Amino acid sequence: MEQNDYLELSKNGKTVISCKKDYEGVVVIPEGVTKIGSDAFYDCSGLTSIEIPNSVTVIGKCAFTGCTSLTSIEIPNSVTKIGDHAFWGCTSLTSIEIPGSVTKIGGLAFYGCSSLTSIVIPDGVTEIGRRAFEGCTSLTSIEVPNSVTEISAFLGCSRLTSIKIPDGVKSIGDYAFEGCSSLASIEIPVGLTTIGVLAFDGCTSLKSITIPDSVTMIGKYAFWGCTSLASITIPDSVTVIGGSAFSGCTSLKSITIPDSVTMIGEHAFWDCTSLTSITIPEGVTEIRGKTFAYSKSLTSIVIPDSVTKIEEGAFWGCSSLKKIYLKHQNPVDFSRAFKAIDRFNVTIYVPEVQAGLIGIINSIKQSKSQKNNS
Repeated sequence: MEQNDYLELSKNGKTVISCKKDYEGVVVIPEGVTKIGSDAFYDCSGLTSIEIPNSVTVIGKCAFTGCTSLTSIEIPNSVTKIGDHAFWGCTSLTSIEIPGSVTKIGGLAFYGCSSLTSIVIPDGVTEIGRRAFEGCTSLTSIEVPNSVTEISAFLGCSRLTSIKIPDGVKSIGDYAFEGCSSLASIEIPVGLTTIGVLAFDGCTSLKSITIPDSVTMIGKYAFWGCTSLASITIPDSVTVIGGSAFSGCTSLKSITIPDSVTMIGEHAFWDCTSLTSITIPEGVTEIRGKTFAYSKSLTSIVIPDSVTKIEEGAFWGCSSLKKIYLKHQNPVDFSRAFKAIDRFNVTIYVPEVQAGLIGIINSIKQSKSQKNNS
């Protein structure tokens, strides 16, 4: 293999294979090299900067992983791909300019680059890999180009305050902004169809969000723990609200669920302690376990005729619930669903007297009263 002072190259001199682990200072990659290979500079903690020639087209997987002293790098216009984990753990890297030639940024490419304050992603990039910028805790803003169609890259960017999602994005993927605790606002474009699992989990500064009428699904845990979220508009296009989608949204006072929704998952509104009322839309057939549990300010709920099953625990801990409106024309036994609420303070409204249902509720009340008097 061809050697120089600190680099090991392939036989044909086209690929950087490795660098001496104890090397400190500036690395100059020779002209003619086309690829920085996988793990080439892995854990070269003394590397402070690197000069990459215009002949390089690929920065391989884990190429600079653990280069904790690397403060800056200039990527030439010849590079088209930045591999997975390429700059993982480069904790001193403060800025990087990605050239217009790059089309793909790999998964976890800049994971843990905790000093990175800004980054420009060019219009040529069509793919940003999953968790590409995870843990970039100094990143305050970023622009995503129109060429990108899916975003799932910024979890744990705790100083990110705002982001504009371009019109080309069709999916906010799983974990996209999880833990972005400073994110106060976000613009979601028309054309987006999916909000993925844990997409905005822990975005504790997010106060409001408008979901466009192109979205059909809100994934599980999508807004879990968004404690500042006071209002949200769900469009008529949404058919599924995933389990725990709004769990722990303690500032959410009201929400309108459109008639298009046919499924509301378990724990969907668990611990929404400021939620005072809710109307379940026609089309929903089942209210699952703990859907509204511990929503302590919930005073009334409207349940449509389409609901034929309410699982036990759906309203556990709803200590302020006073009015339940059942739209059912025929008797339905929901007595187990309301076991954990104070039946003496709840009025159930029905379109007709449903002897079976009322009898069940009254018998429980009577049994409780006799027990208390004995």
